[in-house]
Amino acid sequence: MMKAPSLNAQSLPPKGVPITEIEVDSKGKPLLLNKGSDLCFYSPATGGYGIPRVACLVPGSHVLFVAPQGCGRHGLVAAYLHGRDRTRIHALHVQDEAVSLGSHLDQVSNAARFIVDRYAPSALTIVYSCIDDLLGSDFDLIASDVQDACGLPVRVSAMNPIRNEGSLPPLPRALRTVYSFLEPLEQGGVPPSSSETGGKPAILNLCGIFSNVHPSSEVHAVLAQAGYELANVADCATYEEFQTLSSSRLNLVAHDAAAIACDSLHDRLGMESLRFPLHVLPSLVARSYERLEKKLEVALSWRQARDQAMTEVELLASCLKGLRVSVGSSHLASPFELARFLTECGMRVESVYANALSRTCMEQLSWLQQEAPQIVVLPPESRRALFMHEMAPEVDVAVGLDAAYYSNCLQYADIGFELPLFGFRGGVELLRMLARPCEVTDGFEAALTSSSLVV
Repeated sequence: MMKAPSLNAQSLPPKGVPITEIEVDSKGKPLLLNKGSDLCFYSPATGGYGIPRVACLVPGSHVLFVAPQGCGRHGLVAAYLHGRDRTRIHALHVQDEAVSLGSHLDQVSNAARFIVDRYAPSALTIVYSCIDDLLGSDFDLIASDVQDACGLPVRVSAMNPIRNEGSLPPLPRALRTVYSFLEPLEQGGVPPSSSETGGKPAILNLCGIFSNVHPSSEVHAVLAQAGYELANVADCATYEEFQTLSSSRLNLVAHDAAAIACDSLHDRLGMESLRFPLHVLPSLVARSYERLEKKLEVALSWRQARDQAMTEVELLASCLKGLRVSVGSSHLASPFELARFLTECGMRVESVYANALSRTCMEQLSWLQQEAPQIVVLPPESRRALFMHEMAPEVDVAVGLDAAYYSNCLQYADIGFELPLFGFRGGVELLRMLARPCEVTDGFEAALTSSSLVV
């Protein structure tokens, strides 16, 4: 009898990809680290914020999640455990027979009306799964009927991992849905500048992240001096307060996932946007401020903040010099940028976890290939992740819980979804996290469960 093939560390490719061997194609596009022909593996440490939680960012709204019981269960549990208000999330578990007959669509309509009658939400989002995507179910029609019957805004979003590589992946679609609830200013209204708000700061809407920038960042004071303040949907306590975001002077695209949402806001409401990634590498932070100055046509006092922060960076870096570090993937920051920042601070980055390289990473990749050739890049969504503990270089501390898990390192800097780092003081805060890292005390299972990652 033929012996079943076995999967072990020896049968897999070499231990990660040496950073010096990463190539780009003829058009300058970085090659995927986890090739399409490779099996895709999702470890307990590979996860995101979760589509139901994203939908719940609209304050006062409720979410109806329509899916079979086994689909999206993890996302719902995370939304219940870590969401802002678990009473705002509802699940309609559809049965196979109902899906086959299409009768579950009537259940969706009835459930939506029940939620509106029972809870009187300010708005409603209906989220469906890949089952209805494959069936071609018309949820837009259902949403329109419920909106007309109940007299409140109803929108549709989808949780379909199959579309992750498509033109409208789940997260960008969910963010577009969130901002689609924004209503236009009064007829002829124009977003005010800082000189037109009667002493009240003008709003800069930070899109693509799930909370405002860390309070230690100098960006808050820098913008305040120019008459602006950062706003984020997660800061809004009421639906009425959420609507004030439509008066934003500028939408700052902090993550590429929000680009489609901001394009839609421009088409629908005429709102301008500016790409504004959350950098901590000083040279990139300076570029971001310069681009913002040009867009706003105002001088920003960031140079003094840079000088003060760099003094602290040098002091902290002297204490951390030689530390062996692993850098994980993050929704909030490029792992290659973080690796360069830590290398410039005198630490020895041993490994970086990433599945792909964006064009924006090329400058950092080129620098790291020259200055830190020892780095091994490991794709966490590859089948080789099954043996990551055996393959990963030994480190003293990790950046991100995922890197700690893969490296089997019990000490890590917690760069989760809350309070994202940005600016010169963002670098200071990261070094402080490494100087006083979190510790995995009750095992990785407990740590990952409490982290609210949605796999």
